[in-house]
Amino acid sequence: MSTPDVFELTDALPSREWLLLEASAGTGKTYSLTALVARYVAEEGLRADELLMVTFTRAAAAEMKQEVREQLLRALYAVSANTSDKLEPWLANLRDCSTEELLARRERLENAISNIDAATISTIHGFFQQALGDLGIRSGNATNPASAENDAVITQRVIRDRLVTQFAANPIALGATTSKDIGQIEKSVADVLKSTSSNLSAQLAPAADDSPAGQWTSLMLELRKSIKDERVNQGVVSFDDLIVDLVDKLDDPMLGEEIIRVLRSRYRLVLIDEFQDTDALQWGLFSRVFNLDEVPEEFLALIVVGDPKQAIYRFRGADIDAYLKAAADPSMSKRQMTTNYRTDRPLVEALNTWLTGVTFGSEDIAYVPVATPDSNANSRLSGGGSPLQFRFIGVEEKKSADEVREAISIDVADHIQELLRSGKLPLENDAEGEVRPVCLGDICVLVRGHNDGKALAAELRRRHIPVVHSKIGSVLESEAVGELRLLLTALANPSDVRRVRALQLSWFAPDPVVDSLVSEDDSQDPIVVLQVKCREWANEIEARGLVGWYQLLRLDESVLNEISKDSESERRLTDLEHVVELLNDQL
Repeated sequence: MSTPDVFELTDALPSREWLLLEASAGTGKTYSLTALVARYVAEEGLRADELLMVTFTRAAAAEMKQEVREQLLRALYAVSANTSDKLEPWLANLRDCSTEELLARRERLENAISNIDAATISTIHGFFQQALGDLGIRSGNATNPASAENDAVITQRVIRDRLVTQFAANPIALGATTSKDIGQIEKSVADVLKSTSSNLSAQLAPAADDSPAGQWTSLMLELRKSIKDERVNQGVVSFDDLIVDLVDKLDDPMLGEEIIRVLRSRYRLVLIDEFQDTDALQWGLFSRVFNLDEVPEEFLALIVVGDPKQAIYRFRGADIDAYLKAAADPSMSKRQMTTNYRTDRPLVEALNTWLTGVTFGSEDIAYVPVATPDSNANSRLSGGGSPLQFRFIGVEEKKSADEVREAISIDVADHIQELLRSGKLPLENDAEGEVRPVCLGDICVLVRGHNDGKALAAELRRRHIPVVHSKIGSVLESEAVGELRLLLTALANPSDVRRVRALQLSWFAPDPVVDSLVSEDDSQDPIVVLQVKCREWANEIEARGLVGWYQLLRLDESVLNEISKDSESERRLTDLEHVVELLNDQL
């Protein structure tokens, strides 16, 4: 049995409880959440359609759904096996019941596996969209979330129209400004609007009044409303609109009680992942709907998992005050996940020594020392020096930022070369202690900014060490967008010679592609050959769909050879795949 403040999968299941699991990196939060689902299904008879799991991204939601399915299959295997030997403790405990109960648990798990698609496992925004849709109460005619690009265009147009109107009527409106450039004023307004809208529960200050600062607050409030109205007029909503709409409808005297009743009657178990990214508005809805004093007797639990150390960063709208307020709620129990299954013990012990006693943004968010399983007792890497190193480069005189970056890049490159020369890692699934040399694919370097990464990549290439430099930013700003546009333009009209000629300069149809298609008859026009290839690809898109065609394209040896000529070929392929996914979502 664990101590009261430490969470273990073998503990009794929370019953009619709010539970906060604080989990650092590598402590198995996804595994634990999905294992709890399997336990609730087997032990408490939870049906798939009574489950609500929300997380932050669509990729995480898809991973969560797959992991739930796998945990259900593991649990089914456990209750169907002849012995508890070699089973994890929580799985072995599923067999600790009467024969009649064991048969019932098997049937419950089989039903849950068969009906897993009935479970609600999605992003928070996806859940709000589904809830509004299921209840038939979407706002006006707005039926589809707007893409980020469309929302940006709408926002820019509304801001521009509002400022033109404002300054045309009164050139000194909103008080004095430091810039006479209307374009710069527009950009400043957009930046302020974006920062104040990243957290839906944030309050603007000062209050709207006739003072210059108060007039700016009034402007921001008007812009928020105008942008939302414009989205509705165009038949779209943003993801944030979905949240605001549902929260507003909870206060509606006609709809509010019915919405809450429907949600409470549908979901018996609610799990929220990445809870540190949940703002006060979102948590307000969950806490109100699943209030323990009002939920039905059949309600099981509301379990949230988060890393409070990440709540201090606002890049995803995280709200440290919202997290701390929820954690301090009298209804909320709190447990710690304190075993890191991902990291070697020597590194964990070094981090524990360095960080124990450190707080992050609040005295209530402190570093929690973690342990490691015996399987991670030794460092898997040998020959690379200590597992945790702080390196200091002293300079005798003041240096420019570029000179410092160059010095740091040389030091990091020296260390990478040493790892490649003497570093050893164990062979996977090898019990004899055999090792292999460290290879380039084992090494990842995180940098603070693009310029730091650019300098290091240049130094490594100077030493003829292959490197993939991943640039931070929207994939829609990547080179892959222009290349894919060239290709799709040619596929849309292969008979247009100008489009096909342009394609010859792209990643997809350079000389290697043409040469591989040209017959022994050297008189054959390579443009004609490429037109034939474009028609074939266009037919594949029609037959397989965009994603199916792309999977075929990425297997084309000639295309891969051309893309691989660049040192960042992996980044090219990753960007292409991402852009194709975004395009497919819009179809």
